[in-house]
Amino acid sequence: MTGDVPAPGRPDDAGTPGRAQRWLVAGALVLLLVPGLIGIEMWPLTAWKLFSFARTDRQTTWEVEAVDAGGRPRPVSLDGLPLGYQLAGWHLAQLPGAEYLRRDEVCRTLLEAVAAEHPGVTNLNLTRNDRQLVPHGDDWAVNSVREVLHSCRAEPA
Repeated sequence: MTGDVPAPGRPDDAGTPGRAQRWLVAGALVLLLVPGLIGIEMWPLTAWKLFSFARTDRQTTWEVEAVDAGGRPRPVSLDGLPLGYQLAGWHLAQLPGAEYLRRDEVCRTLLEAVAAEHPGVTNLNLTRNDRQLVPHGDDWAVNSVREVLHSCRAEPA
């Protein structure tokens, strides 16, 4: 008779998940599968395109260069700027087809942030960097071709 009575504190179905756990798992699967099927790119819901693009030996990046009074350009890390400017690379990639006024607006906005972090900056260059990986003996080298897309000057104080 003791075999028919469950042990104190243990439900009959101790080995199976409850209804809430099943709904949670089903909801998580839907949130992961649906964006992939319909192509949503809204993090954390993603179609995983960042991980599925084929990589080639060529890569184009957009960079910001601060120019000092002596005319010496130096790269600026967007990660070192305030949070609102750290994803500016996405906006820079859209500038080649943009009108002059749009390019200048983006340049001046970035210049304000860069000048606040790096005093002495007189100009800002928005630069396209085309890089290609090439064999170099038993090793590899990166050939880089840089082109200034737009430049703007700081207003005199």
